[in-house]
Amino acid sequence: MTKQLYARIVVLTTLVILGSWLFLSHTGASGAPLIAQASLPAAPPDFSISASPASAVVIAGASTDFTITLTSQGFSGIVSLEPSVPSGATGVTAFVNPPTVALTSESTGTSNLHVSTSMSSPSRTFTIAVTGTSGSLSHKTSVSITIVGGQLGGSTGQPASVYMSSVAAGLLVAVGGALALAAGLSRRSGVKDHSSLSFEPTR
Repeated sequence: MTKQLYARIVVLTTLVILGSWLFLSHTGASGAPLIAQASLPAAPPDFSISASPASAVVIAGASTDFTITLTSQGFSGIVSLEPSVPSGATGVTAFVNPPTVALTSESTGTSNLHVSTSMSSPSRTFTIAVTGTSGSLSHKTSVSITIVGGQLGGSTGQPASVYMSSVAAGLLVAVGGALALAAGLSRRSGVKDHSSLSFEPTR
């Protein structure tokens, strides 16, 4: 064996031993990495809230219902629900049943939102919000309700039926005045007013 060949064998052997040592120092005997990889922090427990249907149309004096759904996102606890009716929604009331919903991790829960109107409610569209609260966690959803047949936009202060009766009475007065004016013009133009003629039975 020449000196050059011997030197090459020594170098190759050294490289193999060094490579093996580096591999084992990073992976261990099982081959699993010894250096832990950085991982993103887990999201804090929370919940979401939604409503179905998103909107409804009701006649003044009637009521309607919505379903409020709570979905846990790793959250466990009790959520309190509170509906909110906007100002100007005269005669509109809202309540939830049950007012609290218990959630466990990755579970869902529901509550019923009942909205009532009255004949004095304005014929308008309102947004009713429902807030779910548990400790420092708070989320909100909303529904839209359109009332028909109530007060006309709340501008007249009268129910629609009363307002339409007033309009009809006004139209009758206007028509009567127009007929009286037409009769007066016909008399002035020489056209005989037959409304005053009397008829005698033939003998």
